[in-house]
Order: sequence, then C-alpha cells, then structure tokens
Amino acid sequence: MKKNLKLSSLITLVALFYFTSCTKNEVTNLALSTKSMSFIIGQADSLIATVTASGDISKFPVSWTTTNKNVVSVTNGKIIGLAGGTATITAKSGDLSASCEVTVNNEIAAVMNVGYLEYYGDYFKTGKSNLFVVGIASLDDTLYLIINAPLTATISLPVGSYSVLPSLNNEAADLVPFSVLPGHVYNGSQDNSWYIGRVESPIVEGNFNIISVVNGKYTIELNLIDGYGNTIYGSFQGSLYYYNKSAAVTTSVQSATKSLSSLPHLNLIENRKLINFRAY
Repeated sequence: MKKNLKLSSLITLVALFYFTSCTKNEVTNLALSTKSMSFIIGQADSLIATVTASGDISKFPVSWTTTNKNVVSVTNGKIIGLAGGTATITAKSGDLSASCEVTVNNEIAAVMNVGYLEYYGDYFKTGKSNLFVVGIASLDDTLYLIINAPLTATISLPVGSYSVLPSLNNEAADLVPFSVLPGHVYNGSQDNSWYIGRVESPIVEGNFNIISVVNGKYTIELNLIDGYGNTIYGSFQGSLYYYNKSAAVTTSVQSATKSLSSLPHLNLIENRKLINFRAY
C-alpha cells in the first residue's frame, strides 16, 4: 500500500512539472490608457501600458516609439509636446503593440514670475515715444520685448495694450506709443522682441497687455504669436526691477530715419541668466 502511494505521488509531481514546463511565455493583451491625446507645446503627460501575459511577464518589457521626434518625445511612457503637429506613440510588448494618436497645438502657456524694466528715453529722437526694454521670465521661459511708450512714461509702463508692429520701415512714424518692435535676425543676431524657452523665435504679432500697476506691482497678460505661428499666452504678476539706461544714450545716436537694426544688440542669453539669478 505504501509503495502504491509513493508511486502516485511521483506521477503527480511529474504531471505538474510537465504542464508547468509547457506553459508558453507570451503576451496575450496590451492596452494603453488612452488612444488619443492633445497637448500644447511644453506640456507633459504619461501613457500607461497594461500588459497581460502568460508565463513569465518579466520577459516582456514595454518599448516606446514616436513617429515624429520633433513633435512629441516619449520615454517610458512619458510624453512631452515639442512643436505643433501630430505623431503616433506606439507601445510594444512581445508580439503585440498598441498606439495613441497625439496632437500638439501651436500654443505655449508661459507663466512668468520675475522681470526687469530698462528705460532708454527718446532713444531714436522721434519726439513721440520713449523706449523701454522689458524682460520677464521663469526657469523655463524668457520673454524679451522692446516697447515704445508715451513720452510721459519714464519710470514705469502705463496701463494699456501694446501691439506688435506689423513691420518696420525705419521711419519715425513706426515708433508710436503703445507698440512693440517685432523680432527678427540681423547679421546672425537676435534683434528686438524674442521668446526663448520651449522654442526660440521672434515675436511677430499680438499684444502685451498691462492690466494694472499698483504700488509698483504689475499685472500683465500675454497674447503673442512667434515666427513659427505659435501662440504664446500667459501672465505675469509682480515687480519689474527698474534700470535707468538713458544716461548712457549720447546725442550722437543715429536719427530715427536710419535703420533700427543699428540698435545695440542686447544679449538675450545673458539677460536670461541675470533674471534667473535674481529669482533663484
């Protein structure tokens, strides 16, 4: 009797080993948390891949790819919108794959928290406007604008909407109060108004709106368009560190009818470092 019991146990063990060893390692299902996503430039989010497998699931790591690395990046399921456009994100595990269609809109949400204001007076001798340089930034974004304000403005910018000029014809008539000089590249350098952050491009359209100035604290809203067609919107609330640069402007400065490109090149990168240094 004991002999038969031992034989039965041995048969059971052999059967268990046989069926276990015959279990096939394979992915039976792969699903993503969503099949479509919409982003703005700089926005980040994550896709979650759920893998169902038979056998040893550790043999089936998930790999990620994007059809357009310039539009969307993906690392272990984390997605970042880089530029306007569309791309397909694909997750693969074993022999199965699943995809998500991603659309990145031409929008940048810039939240600024530190800035400065430089006063240059009637730089181009137009008799109509004073020139200010405004720099506002966060760790990720820097907006740099050259602004024409009324002659009465000397230590702060008045409330109002400052519109980006459609073009510069190098005439005094262009340099009117409540306007912003559009950005461009001159001799390989960045001139006038620029955005540096998720992209780096000239400001060519839109408005810089000063909603209020109370006890030196500005409330500013942005609605600008850069050279790539991206809409840059956002806000700034806080003080602008003030610098009077008018004393450095000599009477030998060229007349306003000469090329505005002769305005001394202002190093945006150094300005950005200066802003971030003050804030952080």
